[in-house]
Amino acid sequence: MLGSHKMAEDIIRYDDMRSHSIAEMNLKEQIADILNTIEKEMSRTGEMFSSLLEGKCELVKKAYELVRALKEEAQKKKEGTMEYLVRVTPNLLNKEMYMFALIHLDTLSQQIDELAYKLAMAASFNTGLPEPLGAQFGELFASLSEMIRLLRDEAKQLIVSGGSERVLEYHDKILVLEEKVDEKQRKLLGELLRIAPPLPTLFILKETLDTLESSSDRIREASHVFRYLALFR
Repeated sequence: MLGSHKMAEDIIRYDDMRSHSIAEMNLKEQIADILNTIEKEMSRTGEMFSSLLEGKCELVKKAYELVRALKEEAQKKKEGTMEYLVRVTPNLLNKEMYMFALIHLDTLSQQIDELAYKLAMAASFNTGLPEPLGAQFGELFASLSEMIRLLRDEAKQLIVSGGSERVLEYHDKILVLEEKVDEKQRKLLGELLRIAPPLPTLFILKETLDTLESSSDRIREASHVFRYLALFR
């Protein structure tokens, strides 16, 4: 009888482990899918910046609606994944880490939307970028886009069997880029204050710099969570 009970407990424990394993795989795939949408959102925002540099203000304002739609798509995916996390995996051991990851990604998507909105605002005021600020801002946008791409690839490695080592590599690359973004942001802020453009331009560009820096910080935090998940497994 004791042997039967032990066998039943082992079967239940195995089923629980298998269920959690499938649930975690689904969560990781959904997180990677959210990042695909965020990467598209950032790509559209980068295109808005390029259009602003070229003086295509009407194109910038129209493009913002596309960014907004992608942000809403990312939010819906996040909400669906959060519901799955709460309803399907209530006893998941590392549940909080997935919740943190989803919160970071949701905030990142909103910050990219803020960037796009500020670019649309600059277009509305016909705010130009004093030289050589345009190129320096462009470098920051490119760095942020690269960080998001790395974060997406890092999330995808969580799905792959034996991908933990690659997760750590992507994590290290993101940390290096984040430090470079901080350095560029501080340097560009000093340059912006030195040039002292008209007040509306100064305000919008200062806000844009702050959002770029905050977004890179959020990517770093999400990458930390992915690293913990890789170490956990």
